[in-house]
Amino acid sequence: MHLDDITEIKDPIDCITSACLNNVKVVREIGGYTEKLFIDFVDTDINCKVLENNYKIIRVNTTYLVQQMGNAHKVPFFEFLQKVTKKDVFRRMKVANVYTDQRLYYSARNSRYVRNTYKDHGKRTGVAFMFAYYCYFTLVYPMSRSRIKMWSSIIRGHRDYKKII
Repeated sequence: MHLDDITEIKDPIDCITSACLNNVKVVREIGGYTEKLFIDFVDTDINCKVLENNYKIIRVNTTYLVQQMGNAHKVPFFEFLQKVTKKDVFRRMKVANVYTDQRLYYSARNSRYVRNTYKDHGKRTGVAFMFAYYCYFTLVYPMSRSRIKMWSSIIRGHRDYKKII
């Protein structure tokens, strides 16, 4: 990839907390992490706070972290589309992370919390994107997984976001 050495992050979802260096003084000043979020969207939440308080998030492109989220499996259809089109969206879709129903619950709950808490919550936390995200999982998850249980967890998480407030 041909990137500048440093990039300023504008979309709060574009910076994960894995391998992230934080200015502790700034994190304390803005109220710290929202501990009730527990797992998903913790990084988006803190990034929203940082950006809303007129601080910057800087990504150093001269180093990187390889991270796998959950157990993943290849999706041959998207692998083929990425190879033919060279589109980044298919590169991301060609490997599907397989989350537990509990993880899907927290994803739905916490994304709704972030969406309703911050004006500029990021492009990939909106209702339409999250719905498409869960539909993607419905299509690519192993057939042994119950789609009913999966969607029950997502819907329950979507409803339970008020428990965080």
